[in-house]
Amino acid sequence: MMLSKIAIRIKQTTEYIFAVLTLLLCLLLTACQTTAPKEFNPYPLLHDELFPLYSKIQIEDKDDVFHIGQSATSFVDKLLLRAQDSDHRIETLANAINKHTEFNLLYKNDANTIASETFDNKAANCLSLTIMTFAMADYANIGVKFQQVDIPELWVRRDGYSLLNLHVNLRLYQKNELDVILYHSKSYQLDFDRRAQSLRLPVKTISKNRVLAMFYNNKGADALIKDDYNTAYAYFRSALVTDHFLVEAWTNLGLLYRHSGQIEYAENVYLQALQINGGDLTTLENLAYVYHITSRKAESKKIKALVLRQRAENPFYHYMLGNVEYDNKNWLKAIEHYKKSIRLNKLHDEFYFSIAKSYYQLGDFKNSKKYVKLAKRHTYDDSQQAYYQSKLDNLSNLN
Repeated sequence: MMLSKIAIRIKQTTEYIFAVLTLLLCLLLTACQTTAPKEFNPYPLLHDELFPLYSKIQIEDKDDVFHIGQSATSFVDKLLLRAQDSDHRIETLANAINKHTEFNLLYKNDANTIASETFDNKAANCLSLTIMTFAMADYANIGVKFQQVDIPELWVRRDGYSLLNLHVNLRLYQKNELDVILYHSKSYQLDFDRRAQSLRLPVKTISKNRVLAMFYNNKGADALIKDDYNTAYAYFRSALVTDHFLVEAWTNLGLLYRHSGQIEYAENVYLQALQINGGDLTTLENLAYVYHITSRKAESKKIKALVLRQRAENPFYHYMLGNVEYDNKNWLKAIEHYKKSIRLNKLHDEFYFSIAKSYYQLGDFKNSKKYVKLAKRHTYDDSQQAYYQSKLDNLSNLN
């Protein structure tokens, strides 16, 4: 699941402005921080007066977000009717969710929905799917915990923006009186993001409250992309009141302030975010931009160089740059970035497929077919293999 940190890149003249927004991933990057942040009062950094209509926005409360509704409870009851012992119940629910066979879940990047809506719609992003599954397991009296995955920067494109995703998944386990995971008992890790799941990265347990704040942050990100500033502020504010250590929400709030012309307020929240996590690259990048536009060029240049060094060896960063060039119809430049991704990591099928798409746009069907074959070779997902085979069949008809 992705608890995302949506890092938005907005093209302005010749510069890219980066912003963090949260989807369904919660990736916190290489941190310089070595001690836990101290408690602080977030309210002085919240400027309600800038967004007078924010209080009219209806924010879903915690019960609403995690309530699965009658349809989902009936599904769980029927699914587990013959599963008597704890292990069998966990395995049955895990398999039903993981294989998507029982109710055909679909991943939809921009769908941030509460648990009951997610079940009824059968489509949502990773965070909303994770929240729904958590609520179903909790209803079934199965032990369940949210886990934050320590992933590298993973980027997606949406509506002309580059979004930086953080990531959350679930651990299902046998419950006991202390509600802890027993060392010798069976447990299942559920993950709705195929890329993140394949990386087998470290995880840590996070609270339900933090996930609620992430949900609000995602909703705020959606509103910010649509230039609905009052709604964006209402959700970022709710995220930070719920969990004022959520770096992504502070950085997104800074972007909102910046778009509203409040550069000093933006700088203040970026500095607060860095007090929490001094190594967060997206926050550093946003701060560098503020320094740039306020004539602190030396400080800006120093931070940009640091961020670039950190990202230079991340294949997904170059993949994102390739996607930007692809969106701008610069197919050859896109191919250069995608090939850099492959030099850094040869295992991800989407790198090869992106090259195939670029060659297709150039009318080079021979190379396009070559890279679709490589994409198919590098995936173990049956549905993806079938998808790539369909593309190969279409390309064969063009030769």
